[in-house]
Amino acid sequence: MLSTDRTLVFAAAETLTMGHDLPAAKALGADPEELVFLGLRPENGQAIFATTLPVGDEELAERTDLRLEDLRTLALKNLLPPEDLGPLAQARALIHWHRTHRFCSRCGARTVMSEAGYRRDCPDCGGQHFPRTDPCVIMLITDGERALLGRPPRLAEGIYTTLAGFMEPGETIEQAVRRETLEESGIRVSDVRLISNQPWPFPANLMLGCMGTAVSTEIQIEDDELEACKWCDRDEVRRMIAGTHPEGHRIPPPISIAHELIVGWLEKRMSWCVYLTHPEVRIDPDVPVPEWGLSELGRERATKAVRQPFARDVRQVVSSDERKAIETAQVFAGHLRVFHRVYNFLHENDRSATGFLPPAEFETTADAFFANPGESVRGWERAIDAQNRVVNGIRSVLRQIPDDHPVLFVGHGAVGTLLMCHLMGEPITRQRDQKRGGSWYRFEKNAG
Repeated sequence: MLSTDRTLVFAAAETLTMGHDLPAAKALGADPEELVFLGLRPENGQAIFATTLPVGDEELAERTDLRLEDLRTLALKNLLPPEDLGPLAQARALIHWHRTHRFCSRCGARTVMSEAGYRRDCPDCGGQHFPRTDPCVIMLITDGERALLGRPPRLAEGIYTTLAGFMEPGETIEQAVRRETLEESGIRVSDVRLISNQPWPFPANLMLGCMGTAVSTEIQIEDDELEACKWCDRDEVRRMIAGTHPEGHRIPPPISIAHELIVGWLEKRMSWCVYLTHPEVRIDPDVPVPEWGLSELGRERATKAVRQPFARDVRQVVSSDERKAIETAQVFAGHLRVFHRVYNFLHENDRSATGFLPPAEFETTADAFFANPGESVRGWERAIDAQNRVVNGIRSVLRQIPDDHPVLFVGHGAVGTLLMCHLMGEPITRQRDQKRGGSWYRFEKNAG
């Protein structure tokens, strides 16, 4: 990957492709001693390198065999596959650092690249210098059904966005959110929650996406920070997104974490929960049912499910204490890098009185269990008692978790059925039975 001080350099073609071979890079002036190693392509193991060119955009723009594009344009116009944007962002940040750190900050001597581009060494004083990443907080502050949006002068006409600012030395994320919000808008903030993050290579920032709750509402802006700031209700934000705002106001494009924070709040993504039924298990009549684990097919399905859109915003995973549920939850928690908590209230109805039942006998007993919720069928826990246990347990868990933390609950299909009947306000019935092999549904935290 080749870059100037402002743009990325591609071979001219109708369809952009990332990269040049080494002879072509050398012909453009690339120095092999200044190559930065970006990693290996997962599909073929091909090594990817990046470096800066000694010539400027003006000279390269005259060549018909080259095409210059800045990283923002590439992302906004979807000119490359999403999997290429990560290496390009990595390249842009590292190349900028190398261009601006050619001399030692301790003695002023010229530095040399080392560690495949992830360090510069000073041959005179022995100083070692590493790429920097500047953390920034970017926050959507809310007041009930309103969100605080501002307009910095540098943005395109009409765009309103979340507030943002650099963290200062010694600050926590929460302190930075409160300080920046107060400085830019005069709004005081109480609760702050870290929601997501995004590398932002312009030139080398890490955006820490947060939600905050306002404790004051009177806006006071300084001219040097924002040229406008306002509280927007959900209807106004919908018009901004739809392009029907009467004053032409709109929100940032989807590549920005600000867009995700605003749309997530608008769609109430943060207030959703998901109930997931564990996939296939290894059935073993000689092992107690709660100790049955996932089959190979079940583990494969869980691994595929974690990449589905419903899992994207999950911030915490809760499972029953049954092995099959724990193993499913561990797949999700490990991939999403979130907390996993185990609670016994999510276990399926107590069937210890009968233990393992052959499939036909089990189905007959299960039919009776749902058809007679106030009775104990063959010594099983009553359906109404199991439902109350599950609902009260979920309510207790949700009271301990911030409103903007989506939660994934993992348990048995019968538990999902009992919960669904409660959420729908319907009598207990097997007509809401969850599909075998793993299924899921979403519900609002305040759904009851």
